[in-house]
Amino acid sequence: MSVDVFDVTIEDPPTPWAQVLCLSLLTFLLVGLEFLPVSLLTPIA
Repeated sequence: MSVDVFDVTIEDPPTPWAQVLCLSLLTFLLVGLEFLPVSLLTPIA
């Protein structure tokens, strides 16, 4: 009975593009929400 110990596939390291996209969208949302009250003041007043 033989066992292959070296039968391991080497996977590529995961790329951080999901994290980059998430941080980009959250930054865009944060900056957009900062200017939202300013744009709402004119129709209310």
